Amino acid sequence: MARPKKDKLPKYVYRKRLGVLYFKRSGEPSVKFQCQNPDEPEFHMEYANCLAGKPQREMKLSHKRDMAALIESYIRSSRYRNITATTAKDYDKVMVELKRVFGESKVSDWRRKDVIKLRDANQERFRFANYCVQVIRILFEHAIDLGWIEYNPASGVTLLKTTSAPRLPWPDHLIEAYRTTATGRELLVFEMCLATGQRIQDVLDMQWTDIRPITFADGIQRVGVDLVQNKTGKVLWVPLRDSLITLLSNTKRQHTHILTKRYARVP
Repeated sequence: MARPKKDKLPKYVYRKRLGVLYFKRSGEPSVKFQCQNPDEPEFHMEYANCLAGKPQREMKLSHKRDMAALIESYIRSSRYRNITATTAKDYDKVMVELKRVFGESKVSDWRRKDVIKLRDANQERFRFANYCVQVIRILFEHAIDLGWIEYNPASGVTLLKTTSAPRLPWPDHLIEAYRTTATGRELLVFEMCLATGQRIQDVLDMQWTDIRPITFADGIQRVGVDLVQNKTGKVLWVPLRDSLITLLSNTKRQHTHILTKRYARVP
């Protein structure tokens, strides 16, 4: 009696116990297909992901509990997705450094003294040192949620306090000196930052359509700008001084954004 012909399965696909289909490639963990019918499109989508190594990487990460795996897990979480782009950019700088230096260190081996040591090692970069503490604290909270650790070694670690003199506002004579010297975009950036009091990225994001007047209860109308702060997510309407309104009215619109580079591109 002739033996039945074997299935013509794609490369690396095998039938194991009870005919269940798995993807198995040398040096990688085997992956069970959710769709067990090789003729279905869903099967081929899974197969493509397996060829790219996506499920294998996730399986390996699930068994690792080092700093690199924790960072990868955090980046995929809603905690990270819900922060603003500006905050994410600051966090990323710290996480890149953590992966480079401490990527293979076990999360459960970290102690409070290690966080303090890292903070103090970066004290010359005051802002970065404090961000290290803040980001590590968030990462370890995520590790607690994952069940990797039971306490946060960064909890209670104080931030560095600056010893430099506080920043003071420009005196009037320097403001007037700049106004009489600067022209074009340099003057417009200066006046917009001075008038709105917002962070530079918020000022660069302002568009012409964000400018609108509001009539108050006493009948007085003021012109201001609508914005959503990148860092805080707060929605604000900031009134503009008359000198800035005059400057804006004399500025040629080259783009949807108010501030552009030389060739009318967004900064």
